[in-house]
Amino acid sequence: MKATLQLDPNKKPLTPKQHEFLLFLKNFVEERGYPPTMKEMCDKMEMSSTNAANQYIQALEKKGYIHRQQKGASRGIQILDFTPRPRHISASGAQVSPTNNHHASSAQSAINASIPVPLPPSVKNVVIAGDGSAAQPLSVFLSPRGQVKIDTEFFQQDPTSQLFCAFVSDDGMSSDAIRQGDTVLARQQFSAEDGQIVVALLHDMTIVRRFSATQGELLAGVRGFPPVPYSSESASVKIIGVVVGLMRLV
Repeated sequence: MKATLQLDPNKKPLTPKQHEFLLFLKNFVEERGYPPTMKEMCDKMEMSSTNAANQYIQALEKKGYIHRQQKGASRGIQILDFTPRPRHISASGAQVSPTNNHHASSAQSAINASIPVPLPPSVKNVVIAGDGSAAQPLSVFLSPRGQVKIDTEFFQQDPTSQLFCAFVSDDGMSSDAIRQGDTVLARQQFSAEDGQIVVALLHDMTIVRRFSATQGELLAGVRGFPPVPYSSESASVKIIGVVVGLMRLV
């Protein structure tokens, strides 16, 4: 009668060889962050063929110690009731120099992929302007169409700036490579300097135009789009932001 080890009262006992194989799997996952291949199993356990390794895998799976997410895929092995403790990471979180840099790098990548990485302070949630009217310009921010994450550093903006996005409703600025369907990133402000491209509300429509202080108009860049007379006192047209970036789906 073969000697067995009862490791878990809820599971079938293991033979010493099966226990040795299970320990090898656990140690490998702790060291590398992922299960071994059949070849690695054979090399480390000094087995002459992959068939021998497969027999151990089948036995451990049948006894409830491991689970294969895909039959025949050694990398798909999941060790049940086991939480690996990566040996190349110290308790303080500092990396300990491993004996094999390639394996340590692979294990670190696997661990990093499973741990959420906090976003840098420069990344902000920015609202997409919704419906509104020039009579109440702030209304476009009260019912946004959604949100997008923006890296303010990429757009060279102060993280404390009030930014928003807006969909481009027409091709009036296509000469400036701003096309209908694009999304512009704008810094919220209700005035602009001469020559700046702005997001404005014309009655209840959001438009993107170039502000001309000298002419007192919002100008399109192409023909067919009439200039919009602009005055800071006007109730029918309001500047709500200055364009600082452009995003386009491809």
